[in-house]
Amino acid sequence: MNRTHYTVLLGLLTISLAAVAGVSGIGAVSAQETTNTTSWDETLDVDNDTEAVRATALNTSAVLDVTVYSVNSAGNETEVANGTLDAPSGTDAFEYSNLNTTAYDQYRVNVTGGEAETVEIARIQVQTGVGGGGMLPSSPDVGTAGQLVGGGVLVVLVGGLIAVGSRRY
Repeated sequence: MNRTHYTVLLGLLTISLAAVAGVSGIGAVSAQETTNTTSWDETLDVDNDTEAVRATALNTSAVLDVTVYSVNSAGNETEVANGTLDAPSGTDAFEYSNLNTTAYDQYRVNVTGGEAETVEIARIQVQTGVGGGGMLPSSPDVGTAGQLVGGGVLVVLVGGLIAVGSRRY
C-alpha cells in the first residue's frame, strides 16, 4: 500500500472517531455564561441517572455564594444546600450530590457574589460503559442506546478500514 492510501485511511479513521465522539456526547449538560456578571441562576432537570448538580467558576478573584434548591412538580422550591466558590483559595467547584429524584424532578442552582468571567452550572450524569468498559463518558441526551449505536458504528468503520488497508494493490 502506498503513502496516499495510508493518508486516506488515517483521514477516514479521524472522521469516524469524531463522528462517534459527537454521537456519544462527550461532556455534561450545562449552562455556561461567559459575561462578567455577579449573578447566575439555572434550573436543571434531573432523573435517576443524575449523580449531582455542580457550579464551577473560572477566572475570578471573588468568593461566590452558591445556593441549591429542590423544585417539585408544582414549582415549589426548598433550599437544600449552600456553600462557596473560593477560586483564589483553590475551591472553584461546588457539587451537590444528595439528590432526591423521586420527590423532585428539578434542582435550581443560584450563584451570586463578585464578578467572574465564567460560571458553569451543570447536571452530572451516571457514567455508563460502552461495550464492556468503553472509552467515552455517557451523555444525558444520547443515553446508552445512542452509545451502543455509536460504538457499533466505530467498530464497523474501523473493521472496514483495516480490511481496506490490508488489501495489496
